[in-house]
This record gives sequence, structure tokens and C-alpha cells, in this order.
Amino acid sequence: MGIIGRRPTFTSSDDSTDTGVAAGRLNRVIADQKSTIAKLEKELKTTQFMLAHANRDSMTDLSSRNAFVDEFPKILSLAVRSDSDLAVVMVDLDDLKKVNDSKGHIAGDSLIKRAATAIKSSIRNGDFGYRYGGDEFVILLMSKSRQASQHALARLRKNISAAGISCSIGLAMLKENSDMKPKEPISRAVATKIRDVLVNEADKKMYEEKNAKDGHVL
Repeated sequence: MGIIGRRPTFTSSDDSTDTGVAAGRLNRVIADQKSTIAKLEKELKTTQFMLAHANRDSMTDLSSRNAFVDEFPKILSLAVRSDSDLAVVMVDLDDLKKVNDSKGHIAGDSLIKRAATAIKSSIRNGDFGYRYGGDEFVILLMSKSRQASQHALARLRKNISAAGISCSIGLAMLKENSDMKPKEPISRAVATKIRDVLVNEADKKMYEEKNAKDGHVL
């Protein structure tokens, strides 16, 4: 009988070339994907940075008006779920124009910053402060009653006065508006309507106080 040996295996040079080409293509695809991922990560960080700054007032380091608009529906929903009354407080500085005209805008900016610091020191955990625009601020208070909100306003007035600033304040309470009794889930459209009603009411009360100081009648 003859000895049956192993059949020799030969590797085609064409096969080796094809494998090398495929590996090269795969490496290029992987490199392109890594480059794309790196670009997307950079764009994400830029977007996050821009959003954070869009929702933050650079002068006062309070949340901005954009943040107030974005966050109000969530805060309203939290108030409803916890059976709290939501108070909207509008604060307007009385003498900013006089300061700007007599001492310049740097002094006016300093007044706004001092007011913001006083507001930060006045609000509790669970309350929210925003720079609404110019010399106006808005505060959202989680409250159990008007009396509790009035106590919070007294603390706010005291701290702003201690900073050497005169201001006018208006207050609006969610539960005092009989036509506004939101129930979960609260749509964004409903939240926007409630926000506008409360802001307008608090703004009206604030201007009533300001005009009373000036001897004007609305």
C-alpha cells in the first residue's frame, strides 16, 4: 500500500492581495467613523455650552428669561402634584434710570448686580429666581398660602433694601385665580396660558405699587 500524505496547501498571491485591500478599506472606514464621532462630540459640547449660557444671565448669574419660559411648565406641574400654591413675583428696580442718567451705566449695572445678589439670598431651596429683562426680575415661589408668600416678600424687600436699593413688587397666586385649576398632565399650551395670566397680574400689581410711590393713578 502506498502512503497517503497530506495534500500541500498553497496560498494564492491574489488572495493575499484581496485580504490586504479589504483590511485597508476597513481601516479607512473605521478612521472615518472615529473622525465623524469626534466632530459630533465637539458639536454636542458646543451646543450644550450655548444652551447653558442661553439659560443663564451673564451679568447677574441668575437664570434668564429663556430659562423661565422653558422651566415654567415643569415648575407648574410640580406645584400641582405637591398641592402647593405657585406664586409669581415681579420685582422692578425703582431708580435704575436715575442712576444711569446721573452716574452712568456702570453704576446702573452695579445696581442690577446688587439686586440679583439680594434676590439670591432671599429665595429658599425649591424657589426659582430669574432676570426677566433690564431691571426686572421674576421669582417663582412654592407656597402653601398667600400669608406664606407675603412672608417671603417681606424677606425679599428687607434684603433688597439692605443693599441700598428701592424696588416695587407685585404678587400673583395660582390658586386665587378661580378659572385656573390645572390638572395633570398639563399641556405646554395650558402652562403658557397660565404663565401669561400670572405674569400679567403680578406685573400689574407691581406697577400699581410703583405708581403709588410716584403719586400716579392707573
